Amino acid sequence: MMTLPRSRLLVGVGLLVLVGSGAYLYRVNREANQAADVIAQAMLEGYAAKPVDPEAWKRVRVGMAKDQVLGLLGEAPHKGTELGTDSQEYWEYGHVSSFFAPVPDNSGHVVYFDKQGRVSSTREPPRNEP
Repeated sequence: MMTLPRSRLLVGVGLLVLVGSGAYLYRVNREANQAADVIAQAMLEGYAAKPVDPEAWKRVRVGMAKDQVLGLLGEAPHKGTELGTDSQEYWEYGHVSSFFAPVPDNSGHVVYFDKQGRVSSTREPPRNEP
């Protein structure tokens, strides 16, 4: 048979374990929710990436090969294929479009490639004029 002080000790330890577990689970859940919010935001709105060097951007020309663009602008934060009849490949710089965007985001610098892997056109974001 258990004595009264020993049973109180076991109840106290049990309560500490329960409260500690609850606090830990709350913290883990809160951190998981914060991470999910950041991911959801990027999926819905896209996000800013490393800015494009304006001087390098000016040197990108129609007809350039992918490796030449890579040498000027570096690795693209986002590469995709524009949906449609032509299914044109593009590289997106400066801003990455959202997961749900069917085309590159208007906020980014975009290089489009033809089927031979040559630059077919470029698009820069609209200027914010006052």
